[in-house]
Amino acid sequence: MLVGGRLLNHANFAARLIKLSAFPPAFPHLDTVRCEFQFTVTPQSRQVFEGEPVTFECRALFDDEIDFSWTLNGNPVPVYDRQEETTEPQQRRIYQSGSNLHIRAVNGTLDRGSYVCLARAKASGARVASPAARLDIIGELCTE
Repeated sequence: MLVGGRLLNHANFAARLIKLSAFPPAFPHLDTVRCEFQFTVTPQSRQVFEGEPVTFECRALFDDEIDFSWTLNGNPVPVYDRQEETTEPQQRRIYQSGSNLHIRAVNGTLDRGSYVCLARAKASGARVASPAARLDIIGELCTE
């Protein structure tokens, strides 16, 4: 696909915000923000034993211009707000660090399913979803 004179590969998404303000004064209504989301890292399907930790990665160019969130089977993943000081990160079972989602100890009942990373441009509010990544739980982790 050719965009703005550059060849973009659908498998290698990246995110950019481009301020289009170089238009002549005769076209002031064309001064706008255009969002092109392109993920650089998308979450990958995983198979883990119950009780093991797992991390789903999601990244885009200009991460500081984007808010990331996650869904599990179409529902928002309940993660602690990174600004919340009442619970230390090491005590949280599910938490988001930057754009990545971490599950400290996978629970087969609660965590199995399809995870999607949602990216929202802070400037425009435009949103894009990553391809789904499946989490399958193999069984219980044996600790002897």
